[in-house]
Amino acid sequence: MQLINAIKNLPTQKFITHGFYWMLYILFELLTFYLSTGNVGSVWKNVMYYSLNVGVFYCQTWLLMICLGGSKRRYGNLVVGILAELVVFNSLKLGVDYYFINFTDSSMTIPQFIKSLGALDLFRSIQFAICGALYWAGLNMAAAQQQIAVAAIRELADSREKAELESRLAKSQNAYLKQQINPHLLLNSLNFVFSSVFRHSAEAADSVLLLADLMRFSLEATDDDGKIELLKETKQLENLIRINQYRFDYPMSINFTMEGNFSGHRIIPLVLMTLSENIFKHGDLRERMATLSLAVTEGGLLTYRSINYKRPRPREGRLKSIGLENIRIRLDYAYGDGYQLNIHDGEDIYETNLEVQL
Repeated sequence: MQLINAIKNLPTQKFITHGFYWMLYILFELLTFYLSTGNVGSVWKNVMYYSLNVGVFYCQTWLLMICLGGSKRRYGNLVVGILAELVVFNSLKLGVDYYFINFTDSSMTIPQFIKSLGALDLFRSIQFAICGALYWAGLNMAAAQQQIAVAAIRELADSREKAELESRLAKSQNAYLKQQINPHLLLNSLNFVFSSVFRHSAEAADSVLLLADLMRFSLEATDDDGKIELLKETKQLENLIRINQYRFDYPMSINFTMEGNFSGHRIIPLVLMTLSENIFKHGDLRERMATLSLAVTEGGLLTYRSINYKRPRPREGRLKSIGLENIRIRLDYAYGDGYQLNIHDGEDIYETNLEVQL
């Protein structure tokens, strides 16, 4: 009953979005299967089979939500629920397979049928259950990040002294890193997804590895002063460009350059990544070239500059006020007066300039 009420409360737009992505995924699998075998099987069998797989996905998400979503964690109930989920859905899948197999024209016996198709059905159920767990983890991480951001803004509004503000911000960031939910489990799951996807698409598999690398970098512990090696940040900036090349169905027009000696310098993480991410989110990269440049002088002055044309759409904020405010707060906390951040939001062009004395 709780699951039915939760589904009823979902907005229509979310149903449409989920349905669209499921349609793309199913068409991709069927096309891959057709190119490999020349056949996609019965329409009704595909409808029933994918309905059960999608059911495993949302059932897994729901189980994690009710067992781990509250203040009390019910790990025993979660284990029992997952086992029951696999038994029920695999029994239904075997029923579908049994209905569509003509044992009169087939040399396969019922035990052979259970052994061969049962293993395949179980593997597929586990695959969709892991995807459901990743979806649940993503929702929880986004919600936790939003709550921490809101709490940080409220603390800033109430703070009258800069020293107290900086202390609270540091504690908030440390608490956020400590509250990440089993990041190693999530990364191991991505490695499993990579192994499954690699058989169908090398590009999709590479995207999974890049995503895992970006997530591992975001969870990586910093030094005592909250900084990391600058080369690590620039490496992830290159990964961000690569993964976005896979996202679009056209070659991106972006010119990324680096000048100077980056080794031996350190920086607070994810500032350059956050500023660069908005190029791909809002920039017109189909035909109009965007530029992204990094330079380090001998005196250790880092210069970051990005310029891109905007996509023709209703006016939107590039970085939400919370995101931009958090970047400035982190820079204030780490560098004081040793940086300058200037953003020009024009009619057609968006430009970001950042100078940091490392």
